[in-house]
Amino acid sequence: FRNVTGVQTCALPIWEHQLTANKALNLEPRWSPDGKQIVFVSTLETGHFLLYLSGFGDNKITATQRITDDRKSSVKRYYYSTFDHAIHPFWSRDGKEIYCISNREVAHGTGDLVRLRPGSPVQERMTRRRRLFVSPASCKRASACHFSGVA
Repeated sequence: FRNVTGVQTCALPIWEHQLTANKALNLEPRWSPDGKQIVFVSTLETGHFLLYLSGFGDNKITATQRITDDRKSSVKRYYYSTFDHAIHPFWSRDGKEIYCISNREVAHGTGDLVRLRPGSPVQERMTRRRRLFVSPASCKRASACHFSGVA
């Protein structure tokens, strides 16, 4: 361990292995707490930034499914695509929920903090139309994520 400007870090060996083989942008992979699933942002299928969930075993991903809808927003956007996006996913500590930032029906800014439960079509908004600074590392438990928002 070493301390870099007040942040404690740990030097770990790096394991690099390609998990996807497509022409999409595949970004922000996050492992489930049990290591059996991975959620990530991808432009696969639609060209829009949406969340995908895959199983993981034998050093490869399996059964990839899109877990956020590809939908055109009904609000007129100032500078983002007319299609909603979902970015910056992270897991609850118990692995039952996934949080992300979604600009669903948001005209300005990055969007709202949203909670998803894999297997459920419901996206629960945790905030309304704020710019967020979320720290997944500050989540002591799934119901106590700390974030600061600017209206």
